[in-house]
Amino acid sequence: MALSLFSRNSKIVNLEIKDYVIRFADVRPGKNPTLHRGGEYLLPLGIVKNGKIVDFETLKMILLQCIEDWKISKREVRFLLPDKSVFMRKIRIPKDVAENEIEGYIYLQLGTSIHLPFEAPYFDFFVLGEVGEEKEILLFAAPEDLVMQYKQLLEECKLKPVVADLAPLAMYRLYNAIENVNANMPLLSLYFSLFDVDASIFLHHKPQFMRNIMIPIEQELWERATNRKGEPTWLFTREEDIYIDMLEDAFIEIDRILSFYKFNMNQGNQEVSKIMISGDHPLLHRIVDCIRKRYNLDVGVIHEEKISVDQQDLEVSSYCLPIGLALRGGK
Repeated sequence: MALSLFSRNSKIVNLEIKDYVIRFADVRPGKNPTLHRGGEYLLPLGIVKNGKIVDFETLKMILLQCIEDWKISKREVRFLLPDKSVFMRKIRIPKDVAENEIEGYIYLQLGTSIHLPFEAPYFDFFVLGEVGEEKEILLFAAPEDLVMQYKQLLEECKLKPVVADLAPLAMYRLYNAIENVNANMPLLSLYFSLFDVDASIFLHHKPQFMRNIMIPIEQELWERATNRKGEPTWLFTREEDIYIDMLEDAFIEIDRILSFYKFNMNQGNQEVSKIMISGDHPLLHRIVDCIRKRYNLDVGVIHEEKISVDQQDLEVSSYCLPIGLALRGGK
């Protein structure tokens, strides 16, 4: 079954479920989008792990309570798939395959000329361009059982899933809506979560490369707490410098991605010119400082003041992904 990843309706709620949080956002899209309403619930660790639902019934109970508190029952919903489970690769198909026939062509070639690491995938694709007598396609696929698990969860909680999307695409969509993105220059997007980093490279508004980088840290070093406003947040229980040191492996992987893009994908003829950083990480300001010191590149962040907020107690930086999800539109 094909999975619609790339397709504006304010009636649709936008939902993000991670290992450590559930968030929703009602958004009025546009050049300067408005976060009309939102909410979040910090999940106890272990209910969702590496994007996979471990304790379905507990997650369902929590989500049902969130839906009641947020008053979003029976709404249509866009949701994000866990990036760790999504497989991406470039493939080439005959040039004469019409765009409306590509999905069927991919179905026919699965298991023969097109091989994926799981059976019965949900998939979607970007047409990147033509190379000689072939079309180059960027194929995304996710295991059917994981997609159906999230679909089942949402439906049992009386929501109506209509769109599944990927976090790197949602994040770039928001960049492109509010920042001056030069489509002709390669952009590396880095989204920092508590336990991982989504690294993706875009050119001409299309993804060229994506990788999820794990941060080697014991989850127990994070605990739920409250900030100065009395709002729930995650607190690192050691010195901040200890965590920054733990990021070294992730930074080394980012080094490799930059090198791979320049030398393996472009034979030394093109390299990333800008890094955009975002995330819901409590120490994001420290991370941004580290990256600016490490790389001799233009390093930018989302200018949150360009996103209007009707519900003034919301921390915009935490809602970037569901806002970007809303900008995708479609059903």
